[in-house]
Amino acid sequence: MPAKRFICPNGDEINMYECLLRCPQGTRCMFLPTLRAVATSLERNLTKPSVTELLSGTRELYLKKITEYAVDPQKQLYALHGSAVHTITERHTSGNMLSEERLKNTTTTGQFDLYGQVLSNTDTTLGDLKNNKLL
Repeated sequence: MPAKRFICPNGDEINMYECLLRCPQGTRCMFLPTLRAVATSLERNLTKPSVTELLSGTRELYLKKITEYAVDPQKQLYALHGSAVHTITERHTSGNMLSEERLKNTTTTGQFDLYGQVLSNTDTTLGDLKNNKLL
């Protein structure tokens, strides 16, 4: 199950769609379009575990699949930013390049970021985009 609730700055949890309709705090902690984007990004609709999900602990992955949980929307901004970087990069691939191609087998699914002549016209490279935050 995906995340179903947002964690407000004061620690309260609220159903994310109720939050999108009306902020219980009176003043929103984030812009409404940003909250909508965060809510949408949490709905992955994958029927099989992804390779990225399998990097998590087995118990964590299992609990996220069977249990509703809450997320702090502010802490989802780096993931949202990373998704935007992937989308922008995908729109600028051309020639002998593949971008954001999903591969599946009977057990898992995975998606690579870039493959092909991504560094020069003579190479074949598998590219992995990363978005880092400064601590």
